[in-house]
Amino acid sequence: MPNSKKESAIFQEVRPEPFRCRRVLRNKRPKLECNAHLHNEIELILLERGSAIAYADTVKVVMNCGDLFFAFPNQIHAFRTIDPTEEEHSLIIAKTELLPEYQGVFLHCTPLSPIIRNASSLPRVEKLFHMLIESEDERSLSREQANNRRSGYLLALISELLLHMDLRSDEQYESRSTNAVLQYCAEHFSQKISLEQLGEELHLSRTHLSHLFNDKLGVSFKDHIHSLRIAEACRLLLNTSEEVVQISEAVGYSSPRTFNRAFFKQTGVSPTEYRKTRSAKTQIRHFVSTATTSRIIESADKVIKQ
Repeated sequence: MPNSKKESAIFQEVRPEPFRCRRVLRNKRPKLECNAHLHNEIELILLERGSAIAYADTVKVVMNCGDLFFAFPNQIHAFRTIDPTEEEHSLIIAKTELLPEYQGVFLHCTPLSPIIRNASSLPRVEKLFHMLIESEDERSLSREQANNRRSGYLLALISELLLHMDLRSDEQYESRSTNAVLQYCAEHFSQKISLEQLGEELHLSRTHLSHLFNDKLGVSFKDHIHSLRIAEACRLLLNTSEEVVQISEAVGYSSPRTFNRAFFKQTGVSPTEYRKTRSAKTQIRHFVSTATTSRIIESADKVIKQ
């Protein structure tokens, strides 16, 4: 893992789109190189050629050809390719709202290991994974038909993968409360919401919530809510014809001026410019303290030395 402060910062991704996939072939970019980050989606990486180092929370593992990496929502993870000239991989990132059958699992459980060894040798896994990748280029179906087909593929794939994973229930208070807080924010960000209200709803103290956001996630509660709102605004700008003022209200802003200021801070452009020039792949990132990152990396290196 990198040592510089800039490269060591954990970032939180907030994505406007519910589903994203890609396949990266040999000598193509982007390679499997990503600093420590977390997001509210599941992430699947199927390594089809070469090898890489993967981190998930305090676990460090070497991925070999055919292995699959599965990160649960809000699980800190990172990757380092070992030989960029040889590596090929496929990636899927999906919001848990596409998988309502498993939201309880994602909220209350964590994999003992993020790796499924030799996943590509499991016929249904490899086939479903590549059907999802190919679904991105489907042109003969309507958007609704394509989304329905993709949701079916994704549900079947996750069902198969979980058969090959050992899960532990998150009984630890810190882990359980973190997931509950992030889930609550994701579901209520468009409403008038405060730290006090959040504490009352989840029966957590303001002190604990402040520690969770500022020390663990490295972002203030206010900034986290802004990011969720702006991510949803990006999605609406790209996929609807609603006026900017309507979108501002829909994501929780009572003042268009406050919305425009928050939008520019997160994306670097105005909402109107974003609608004209940006794509759904835009990511909104929170940068988390390098001290937190260092503890995670040190813990991972102690757990598995390879």
